[in-house]
Amino acid sequence: MIQLVLTTVANAQQADDLAQALVRSALAACVTQLPKAKSTYIWEGKLEASEEILLLIKTHANKLQELKVWLESHHPYDCPEVLAFNAVDGLEAYMHWVTQQTSQNR
Repeated sequence: MIQLVLTTVANAQQADDLAQALVRSALAACVTQLPKAKSTYIWEGKLEASEEILLLIKTHANKLQELKVWLESHHPYDCPEVLAFNAVDGLEAYMHWVTQQTSQNR
């Protein structure tokens, strides 16, 4: 099963660093960066609004736990957003490609 994992970062350098590391390590087949996301939230009792980059991480379900552990230790945020969703359907060739990319040892 293919998983779509969401996380956000503060800037392009953080986004590039995470994306490249995830793909190089085969924890993700692809990471898409969507700039100019605006997040509104309460942090440490204060209302915050931040421009962030949303990362769409495509991986296989068998890599999800390892990916979560990796993000928890490498993400620049103290409490990073890490949300995973099942890809219930998709182009078979793409889903096969994601599976192949995340099963490689790099």
